[in-house]
Amino acid sequence: MQNLTGKWLCHGDGMTYQITQDGNAVFVSGSGNGCHNVGFGVIDPQDQSVVLNWADLPDSKGFGAKGTCYIDASHPGTLKKKEGSAKYAIGNFEKVA
Repeated sequence: MQNLTGKWLCHGDGMTYQITQDGNAVFVSGSGNGCHNVGFGVIDPQDQSVVLNWADLPDSKGFGAKGTCYIDASHPGTLKKKEGSAKYAIGNFEKVA
């Protein structure tokens, strides 16, 4: 499975995020558009999805939301949105660095 560590562009909010993967744990952090979003996630190795939980920070657009992104094995470097309660912080991610 691809390692998710690197810079990712979120097509949901246009912000660039740093994703750091340690085993099945994922830490996500991004700034832009006057806000800062921080999230934590766990990868499910069975269905290759990552559940992202966003911290409810005062300047966050994530609002403590939870969402699922699929790791798209056929397109390395993409996370596809499956479901989520956030308008902004949950979306399709593309690895840019």
